[in-house]
Amino acid sequence: MTCTNRFSNPEGADDTHAHDPQFNEDPHSSMADSSTNLRQLDQPTHEVVSNPYFLSSRDHPGLILVSKLLTDSNFQSWKMAIFTALPTKNKTVFIDGTLSKPNASNPLFSSWTKCNNMVMSWMLHSISFDITQSIMFFDLASNMWNDLTKYFNQGNGPRIFELKTNLQGLHQGDHSVTSYYTKLKSMWDELKEFQPAPHCSCGALMKFSYYFNQEKVLQFLTGLNES
Repeated sequence: MTCTNRFSNPEGADDTHAHDPQFNEDPHSSMADSSTNLRQLDQPTHEVVSNPYFLSSRDHPGLILVSKLLTDSNFQSWKMAIFTALPTKNKTVFIDGTLSKPNASNPLFSSWTKCNNMVMSWMLHSISFDITQSIMFFDLASNMWNDLTKYFNQGNGPRIFELKTNLQGLHQGDHSVTSYYTKLKSMWDELKEFQPAPHCSCGALMKFSYYFNQEKVLQFLTGLNES
């Protein structure tokens, strides 16, 4: 007489879970994934690359963020360069004030202070010597930034007059058409920073933008060489 093993899978029995990943998952793989997740949770904040407190081995106090130092006449372009460089290091929060200084008893106080001082040093190394003398005694990067913004915004009038005067006298001359247009656009963009268009949902803003763009086209054509 033939005996059938009750633990075997007789012909015709349900074989649904035989190839189901859920029932064939390697327990060692699951343990490895869990260990990785735990290590990430336990990883200190200042070691997480995407965290504002992270500083790489290439981040040092003497780092210069921009190619041209801040002077009395290039604040708008320098500002744009700074706001291009700082986000790559997740440090914009230290100048716009969104990451407030924690209490001295907070575990992150030391990391915050280190990053704040690092950003201040980067700014000082990106500013001409004459200007650094007026901001070097601040102890917060956000205060340093706000003071610069306030100072240069108060002096917008003379700079606006200078830009408009230069625009009226700008001609292609010995420059290529591309170089000539680049100079025009640079001054247009700076003027736009000083005199932003008002926020409006009505049709008047569209008309204003249309006439303003037409003015720029005429200005560009007027300055081109005749030949």
